[in-house]
Amino acid sequence: MLPKGTRKLVSRFPSKLIFKGPVRKKLSWIKDRTDFIDKAASNWAEANSASPGQVVILGAGYDTRAARLSPLHQNLKFYELDLPSVVETKAKLYASAFRGERSPSVLIPHDLTSPASVLE
Repeated sequence: MLPKGTRKLVSRFPSKLIFKGPVRKKLSWIKDRTDFIDKAASNWAEANSASPGQVVILGAGYDTRAARLSPLHQNLKFYELDLPSVVETKAKLYASAFRGERSPSVLIPHDLTSPASVLE
């Protein structure tokens, strides 16, 4: 969900030219982590494909896991929880990206850092 102008910066070839040292290692780590979590979630979904399931992503940010995995696993319902301002922006991005189609997840605006949120 990166803006079009910055997507190329993190793609494999340009990132090799632009980023060096620790930044490059961090980008590689993020990709490896994403691949690992996606594979684990997909394996779990496939093993439980006969029954409905839920995936709750806490602090979802602008992560696209729900958008990537929900079409592949129709038995799962995705919930993405994050700060209200993040959810508001992500809802607009989803509306633009999935024009007329069902959103890949239910977006839940909530601040988990607020002590009151524990009591609600």
